[in-house]
Parts: sequence; C-alpha cells; structure tokens
Amino acid sequence: MSSKINRIHAPLRVIAVALIVSIVTVTQPAVGHAAASKKVEEAAALSVVAAAKAKAGQHKICADLFVQAYKLDPTYLGYLYSAARCSQKAVDYDRAEQGYRAFLARSEAEHPLHKRAVNHLKEITAIREKEQAAATNKDGAAGKDGATGKDGAT
Repeated sequence: MSSKINRIHAPLRVIAVALIVSIVTVTQPAVGHAAASKKVEEAAALSVVAAAKAKAGQHKICADLFVQAYKLDPTYLGYLYSAARCSQKAVDYDRAEQGYRAFLARSEAEHPLHKRAVNHLKEITAIREKEQAAATNKDGAAGKDGATGKDGAT
C-alpha cells in the first residue's frame, strides 16, 4: 500500500515543485523592479538636494550629489549633464570637461541638453586658451625691463 501512495504523491510533488519554481520566477522580477524603483527615487531625492546646493552657490557639493544620483539612475542623463555644469561653475574645468564628454558619448544628438553640452565644452576650451595666452604673455613679459621693454639680461 505504501508504494501505491508514493506513486500517487510523486506527481503531486513534481507539481508542487513546479508551482514553487514558477512563483519564485514570477516574483523575482518584481523584487528587482522594486529595488530599481527605489534607486530611481533616491536619485531624484539627491537631485533635489543638489539643485538646492547649486542655488546656494555650493557647486562642488552640487556636482558630487549629481554624480551620486547618476550612479543610482544611469538612465537619466540629465544628472550627468548637471554634474558637469556644477563642476564648471565650481571652476573645476577638468571634471566639467570629463562630465560633458561622458554625457555626449551617452546621449543622442537630439537630446535636449546635447547642444548645450557642446557649447559648454567650447566655453571651457576658450577659457583655457585665454588662460594659456595670459600665462604666455606673463612669462614673456617677465624677462623684459618694464620701462624699456628690453631684455633685463646684460
């Protein structure tokens, strides 16, 4: 009699295992989606704080917060652009350039911020060229006599 019961219960066990596997498979994406949704919400909250820091003139902190937001939600490229913009306002041109270039590499030409990023890169290039020209002029003028304009070395 015991073997008859085992033969009856064996198919039920297979059905039970299949049911458990299907439940786990169906609920796992929901769990993953909930975690992703929470990251998107955290990123949005960070961006609100970042915007407040920008308004207060704390551009370095603003840039750091936008970078954190982008790491939480890399699908929203606006965070990457905003981090670059805050870096530029903080006069951290290397970081701003890196951020704009990363944004441009990830965004389509039709993205609403694409042209602005290109223009900001041009601004940074112009600032660097102006600074380099000023430094060159300063270095050239340092070796000359201020009154006569002749070389100070005799």
